[in-house]
Amino acid sequence: MPDQRAFTLAFTTNPGLEDLAFDELRERLGADGEAVLRLPSPVRGRLQVTLGVSPGRALRAAWRMRSVHHVLRPLAELSLPVEEPLARLERILAEVPVPELGPAVPFRVTAKRHGTHGFGSPDVERRAGAALRRRFGARVDLEGYAVEVLITIVGATCLVALRLSRRGLSRRFRRVYHYPAALRANVAYAALRLAGAGPSTRRVLDPFCGSGTLLLEAGALAPGAELWGSDWRSRAVTGTGANLEAAGLAPRATLRQADARRLAESWPECSVDLLAGNPPFGRRLGSGMDFRDFYGRVLEQIDRILAPAGRAVLLADHRVALEQATARQGSFRVTRTRVVDVGGIFPGIVLLERVRPAGAAASPGSDTGGSSG
Repeated sequence: MPDQRAFTLAFTTNPGLEDLAFDELRERLGADGEAVLRLPSPVRGRLQVTLGVSPGRALRAAWRMRSVHHVLRPLAELSLPVEEPLARLERILAEVPVPELGPAVPFRVTAKRHGTHGFGSPDVERRAGAALRRRFGARVDLEGYAVEVLITIVGATCLVALRLSRRGLSRRFRRVYHYPAALRANVAYAALRLAGAGPSTRRVLDPFCGSGTLLLEAGALAPGAELWGSDWRSRAVTGTGANLEAAGLAPRATLRQADARRLAESWPECSVDLLAGNPPFGRRLGSGMDFRDFYGRVLEQIDRILAPAGRAVLLADHRVALEQATARQGSFRVTRTRVVDVGGIFPGIVLLERVRPAGAAASPGSDTGGSSG
């Protein structure tokens, strides 16, 4: 018999992180994690679950999630017909329970489409908004809304939900300095989590610190760790320092201007428990680089500064080049690669582990630059 307390939620995240978000939710519920059932979702980047706990318990866990962007309460899932598809949506909105709406309650409708349709997102928003206004007497307010109805259309499938989080949970850090290709906090969380960052981690290094997202996230996941960061650009080092200070993490941080190809000149050998980096992808930044040589040179440096039992995780758009460089360099092997959709770019979160003792292998590298976001 279904649990009478069952409560349904959905979460948006980067495609490729849905199962990690599911695992995180179950962990945050502790002993109640067994009461979470994952539901199929027709939309990539959306986790849908039924929780056999009270709504209050479910939402307390949801607000603490670090792997997701938004929290949703699903209202309806329907198939849109070829003829008059938006009329079908209007009929559903005339019936689906929305207790949050009422006379004069300000609301907005946000529509997102994937695929080819004979209508645009503004058409969906206009028709859906009019239907809800007629039914509830609510008023549309695009800025001062109290309720946001999110309509996601993928092909012929239409999902209707309330977006419960006004501000994305992945936008959790106050940034003084903004980097143009900054990593989303939830992707940084995923990389660090997959690499095993936790209370036992003593020292984390990001050699491509950009604006400090990985270090900010490491500050929460590894509360006792020293946070080391470097970048070849002085502006990035200064900006990372400002962001860490704004988060109250400056006392734990050591930052230096350093080229990722020469890390051992700036950081002690065999000193880093976890190296986590987001090298340039070569699309937004780093165009024209020879990535196999670049990765090879960086791996030589990681080999020198990483502790014997240390771990490394890199976000790599050029995954084949990284795998080739890893095999050529010889000190590491790729143990896992998770591909993530980051704004239409598909880097891999690549986990590396040692296959040789520190410094046992050396190979010539290139003199190709290093920077990150």
